Amino acid sequence: MQIETHCHTWESSPCGKVKAEKMVAMYRDKGYGMVVVTDHYASFQWDAPHLVRKDWEKRAAFYLKGYRAAKQAGDRLGVKIGLGMELQFDGFAPYEFLIYGVSEEFIEQNPYLNKYTPGEFKKICDENGFAMYQAHPYRFDRQPVEPVCYHGVEVVNGNPRHNSHNGRAVAFAAEKGLSVISGSDFHQPEDCAIGGIIGPDDIKDSRDLAGFLRSAPLPELIVTYEEDAQ
Repeated sequence: MQIETHCHTWESSPCGKVKAEKMVAMYRDKGYGMVVVTDHYASFQWDAPHLVRKDWEKRAAFYLKGYRAAKQAGDRLGVKIGLGMELQFDGFAPYEFLIYGVSEEFIEQNPYLNKYTPGEFKKICDENGFAMYQAHPYRFDRQPVEPVCYHGVEVVNGNPRHNSHNGRAVAFAAEKGLSVISGSDFHQPEDCAIGGIIGPDDIKDSRDLAGFLRSAPLPELIVTYEEDAQ
């Protein structure tokens, strides 16, 4: 099964340009069996004008809006939809981490996860069976967060509007013996189905995906373009 691991929606990510229903249909047409919605989770979300002075219940509902719309469309179109996050911790911008295995209840009952450090949140992931990957670790000519406090890195990021230096991420993962993933980093129509992984057909949700990733650190990657290794 082709699985998209990195995808944003118009409903919940300020940079998302495609509504969840249309996004799911696009991936269905490309033959993907599952899409994980990883909308941005960061302090800048809660500072948006429509969320200022709102309580966590309303903020969590906004954050989950894109996933819920995608799930509704996926149930109708025959595409599995997983819930994930692209989490940015306070004081660690612009670094971001892709989280797999979370549930709606976890997000609703654990507010402001952005206030943790990466190391603190890695412990939460291990306690709950989540998987944590640093997204595009070399984008903006930065270096990966060290010491390593995550399960793996996104070694292929397909976003065509950024140079994520994927070749450097591949070398870093090999050096550290880390798990790897590929993701399209979908924001706009041209981003659809650029990346992802191949996983078992019996994966049904984000928790299953997290378990698969933790047990299979080198999954087959979907790579549909070439990039300068530097």
